[in-house]
Formats: sequence, C-alpha cells, structure tokens
Amino acid sequence: MPLPWILGPLALSSILSAFNQKITIPEIMYKISIAVIGVSLGSNFSPEIFLQMKTWFLSIFILLTFITLLTLIITSFLKKNGYDFATSFFSALPAGLTESTSIGLANGGKGEVIALCHTIRVVMIAFTIPFTITYLTNFDGDRILFEEQKNYGLYEYIILFLSGIIGLWLGKVLKIPAGSFVVPFFISAIIHISSISLATPPNYFLIAAQIILGTKIGTRFKGIKFPKTKETILLSIIITSGSILFCFLAAFIFGKLFKIDPILLLLAITPGGVTEMSLIALSLGQDVSFVTTHHIIRISTLLLIAPFIYAFLKRSTSKNQE
Repeated sequence: MPLPWILGPLALSSILSAFNQKITIPEIMYKISIAVIGVSLGSNFSPEIFLQMKTWFLSIFILLTFITLLTLIITSFLKKNGYDFATSFFSALPAGLTESTSIGLANGGKGEVIALCHTIRVVMIAFTIPFTITYLTNFDGDRILFEEQKNYGLYEYIILFLSGIIGLWLGKVLKIPAGSFVVPFFISAIIHISSISLATPPNYFLIAAQIILGTKIGTRFKGIKFPKTKETILLSIIITSGSILFCFLAAFIFGKLFKIDPILLLLAITPGGVTEMSLIALSLGQDVSFVTTHHIIRISTLLLIAPFIYAFLKRSTSKNQE
C-alpha cells in the first residue's frame, strides 16, 4: 500500500485511541522524528532547483488563490450550520493544526472543534490522496521499500545530524510554525543545494520516523466523545470530502490549462499536513521539492495573514448585521 509506514500505524492508533486505549508518544521523540523527515526531504534538493523555481510562481499563485477561496467557502458553510464566526474561520483555515487551534482560541473560538476539524482533514487526506493517485497513475505498489542507498563519507552524515539538531533548536527558539520540520528541512535543502553534503539519512531512520508520526497523529482521537462530537465529525467529513473534490477539479483544470503536471499540482494544492503531503510525494515518486515548498508557503502565508483577514471579515460581518 502507498505510504505504509504512516498509514498502518495511523489506522491502528486511531482506532485504539478512539476506544480510550492509552497510547503515548513522548513529545521529544515526535519532534526528533519530524526533524529526521525534514532533513530527509530537504536532501531531495539540488543545485538545479533554481532553474525549476522560475516556473513555480504560477502554481504558487493558483495555490494561494484556491486556498483562500476554499477557506471562505468552508467558513460560510460552518457558520450556516450553527458555529460562531471564530470557530468557523479557524476550523476552515488549512494551516497547521496547533497554530490554527491556538490562534482560534485566542480569538474566542472553540478549541476542541477547531482541533477535531483539522485532525479529520489531515487523516482523511493522508488516506485518500495516496490511494487515489496510485489508482489514477497505475503506480507500482510492489516497488522496493528498502531502496539501496549510496555510501557517503562519515563527515557528510555528521553534517546531516547537526542540521537536524540545530534545526530543532532554532525552530523552538524562534517559535517558527511547524519549526521542528521546516527549519531542519531548509537547513538540509541549503546544504544539498550548495553541495556541502549529498548524503541522505538511512532509510530505516526515515521509516522509524514515519511510524512514530503515524502513531502520533492517531493519538489525537484520544478522549473524543462521539455522541457529543458526531455533528462536528460529520461536518468535518463533508467539508474535507468537498475540499478534496475541488482540489482534484482545480488540479486537472489548471494543470491542463497551464501545462503543469495535474498529479503534481494536486499534491501541491491539497491542504494536508506539510509533512504528510511531502512524504506522499516521496512515496509516489513525485517532485518533493515542488510539493514541500508549496505547502510551506501555504502554511506560512495563511498564518501570517489569517489574523488580518479574520479581523476584516469580522468587522464587515458586524457592519452588515447593523
């Protein structure tokens, strides 16, 4: 199956957590795993990346326009179903789960609803997209999972190790959104673009990190009271299903129109977690640098402008009601 090291643990831990079985992933282990994935994905960058980036502006514009419209549509839908404006807006905002929930709480939203909406979004997309793309492209599911890797010098692996450690520290100190992934990713990308190191983390490191990530995501369903949250769960499933459908339509329409690979564009604009979407791209043999960069831009931009958009829309809504 596609993305087995995440989806298997994710499925099992979600089921067990939903039935109140205790599953715990220490936060430090989770952070290290995210850093390992960031360093690994950053190693897919090369000096030729600057030539490719010139063609990315159009797809980034499509991404930001599409995501903004999607956020407004979902916000309106949730408001019509009885949720307050803050909860509706930050539940619809396809940024990081932790960041969206924190900002939503600070603006008076219901944190448990926002967190649940984003958890279901990430989980549904993680399961739906890999299988759908595998079906559409006839991707070889029997490929070798443990691919043979080149042997690099010890100093190159030491550089990778240091990039992960320094990246973790900087992400925490600078309080960067998704810093445990983003900063190690960028440091690794810079190292590989400048050819300081060409090494990639051993496959078994990446596999272990994915198992921990999948298990951690599943534990978010711990303590969910289904009788009390069934309406939120149902609405989350509806809006995520609609989002996925719109992403498919946008990717194939704009992909054909602007001569961008529709599958690659789909991976770039689908609002899943940056780590999960990047790993999906890696597992399906797609351009990891393209997909990861687009998702980092999506999350960074949304978190930067979301408070201003929220304040503007709130004022506009108040004036209309008056």
